[in-house]
Amino acid sequence: MPITINSDNLKSVMEQYATITGKGIPALMRANARLCAVELANRTQPFSVGKGGGSSAKLAGETRTANDIGKIIKTRDRLDEIISKTESDSLRAYYEKLAASNRWTELKDIFQKVGFGAIEFLSAQGIRAAHKANRSKITGRAFNKPSTLYIATSGLPTYIKEVVKRVGLSKSGWADCARQIGGVKGDAGRGIPAFAKRHKGGLGKVTEFINGANTS
Repeated sequence: MPITINSDNLKSVMEQYATITGKGIPALMRANARLCAVELANRTQPFSVGKGGGSSAKLAGETRTANDIGKIIKTRDRLDEIISKTESDSLRAYYEKLAASNRWTELKDIFQKVGFGAIEFLSAQGIRAAHKANRSKITGRAFNKPSTLYIATSGLPTYIKEVVKRVGLSKSGWADCARQIGGVKGDAGRGIPAFAKRHKGGLGKVTEFINGANTS
């Protein structure tokens, strides 16, 4: 994401700052660029600004991720609820028999014949596909109400656990940038929560023009 800065009088201000601090302009530019990357990391969702922001932001991100999946894919409890509300004793017993023996295709056919609407019973692979199809490509958030009722027959807790581990991935690009900018002793990504820095997929890229250089 390119950032445009109005550089009017910037050189004069930086020269004064360099005189006061005793550091050259290139060093100051690097230091402030790193701080900018740290700030942007903390202001990328899940927000981690302020004391304790790391642990609380991680928990908030994990909770929101799990809830987003839950908007799309329901557990067996939802199926049990639907079956329990069936007025016909014989039909309810038949539903229960099909569900108990994992006869999902037959159960789906019966639901559709009685006019229930679109319903899909998902195994592990189906869960992944349904989640992807019902998320915004821009924000990654789940659509509020899918047109199909998805019920996981297996694998949902494992899938949620897998996806929750990605929390902080969007922040990690700024951590990559902070490390590439460097200019400090130790971890140049300090100030960014560990749950973001654990992702090291190289999502961030820095192009340097300090002293006329152009390095990436």
